[in-house]
Amino acid sequence: MTEIELKKYLQNTFPKENEKCEWKEYKSLKHCVSSHEGDDIISYVSAIANMKGGHLIIGIKDRTFNIIGVQDFSNYNTESIKLKIVNSCTNLNSEGFEVEEFITTDTFKTVWVFSYSSSSISPSCICT
Repeated sequence: MTEIELKKYLQNTFPKENEKCEWKEYKSLKHCVSSHEGDDIISYVSAIANMKGGHLIIGIKDRTFNIIGVQDFSNYNTESIKLKIVNSCTNLNSEGFEVEEFITTDTFKTVWVFSYSSSSISPSCICT
């Protein structure tokens, strides 16, 4: 899908940020997968799991839906980052946790969507 098509898809599927959906620019994953409480991917996924499910979209600018794309994956792919998050969060059930990759066909920008479904909620997810 082209960048314009992806932007429209994201706008229709995830129309606003709220307790169930976060958009983050994250051009580089080098310091965004740290397990440090706060503004990192693991903390956001933990919060989404504890809120009974939701989504984290990275590679997109907050409030504008402008696709920035993840540019430095720091040796992560969708499977390895999923494994890192599951191993970092106590009680995170991997069955309802997905990481979907979108790469635009015209600009080759990459967006990842982390999704956690409410049907697989475990007791409180805690990052270590």
